[in-house]
Amino acid sequence: MPRLIEFMAIITIAFSFGWTTFQRNFVWNDDLSLWQDVMSKSPNKARPRYNLGVIFQERGLDDKATESYQRAIALKIDYADAYTNLGQLYLKKDLAEKAVEYFKLALMFDPTQKIALFNLGIIYLEQGSIEEARTEFNAVLAIDPSFDQARQFLQYMGKQ
Repeated sequence: MPRLIEFMAIITIAFSFGWTTFQRNFVWNDDLSLWQDVMSKSPNKARPRYNLGVIFQERGLDDKATESYQRAIALKIDYADAYTNLGQLYLKKDLAEKAVEYFKLALMFDPTQKIALFNLGIIYLEQGSIEEARTEFNAVLAIDPSFDQARQFLQYMGKQ
């Protein structure tokens, strides 16, 4: 009889672990379900909200991405990557002034945000502010000399 109880306890534990593993596989099914699970368990952390924003942005769910980035910033005011991504979303909506505001905030917290610098250069170039654009593209290349798009824009601007 004692061996039967031990055997049943082992079976119960094994089944319990197996069931838990089976359930966790649904969470790890894709990046969206994973970060939603992380966010539900850590609602006051900025990183899960930021990562959800990235996923939403990649999937073209811009309103959800915007909301996620804004919540990440509310939790971590100096989240430069979130400001940069918000700037990109506003730029996509042709809201250049709003985009500039967010790119500058990103740079205030992290002056090495090359995507923010590059996008500022694009905006300035479109606005006809050639010297400001040149300054931003050169700043990008100072951070990352292999950033070919910045180099190409500088070459293009030199031919005008």
